[in-house]
Amino acid sequence: MNTKEGDKLITAANDCTLRIWDLSLGTCLSVFKFADPISCAQISEEHDMIFTGSWDKMVRAMDLKTNAIVKSFIASKESIKCIKVDQ
Repeated sequence: MNTKEGDKLITAANDCTLRIWDLSLGTCLSVFKFADPISCAQISEEHDMIFTGSWDKMVRAMDLKTNAIVKSFIASKESIKCIKVDQ
């Protein structure tokens, strides 16, 4: 993802966090802590959102401008292992 600030990297991990990194500075810009591990994430540059799937069966949509979760819902009977956003 390219922004005025530089390249961004999104990481999702078994430590129940989603992190946004500034690659040009090598620093973490934001940390989001969840109750369960995040198993997948995808950026939608068109909508300026991050979509996540996690072990708690939830899909979440996060606004990159406000760093707020704007939508969440149970998406499966099992853990979410993969997510694909159709732009």
